[in-house]
Amino acid sequence: MRVQFVTRNVTPSQSLREHTEHQLARLTQVYPSITEATVTLTQEGLIQRAEINVHVSGKRFHCDESDELFEHSIESCVSSLRRSLLRYKDRRRVHDPAHHVWRSV
Repeated sequence: MRVQFVTRNVTPSQSLREHTEHQLARLTQVYPSITEATVTLTQEGLIQRAEINVHVSGKRFHCDESDELFEHSIESCVSSLRRSLLRYKDRRRVHDPAHHVWRSV
């Protein structure tokens, strides 16, 4: 997965980048075919906002969270994206009546 960072009014530290990449790597455990992730970090006064776009084979998932720390914003976004990817993965399953099983598309 390719991770791209976009920043506004802030310069992220190396540890913040590593934390973000580690959190996004957790998403590949849920849905391994994530191709790209774009992380936008914005500081507006004391509020720090994280926007994450995840691209999955023709589909895009978006999350936008604000908090006092970037780490909390990023963790909230990853948690929300994880739930969205699980729902998407579950919807892509189809029933095979001949074998009485559910399989992934």
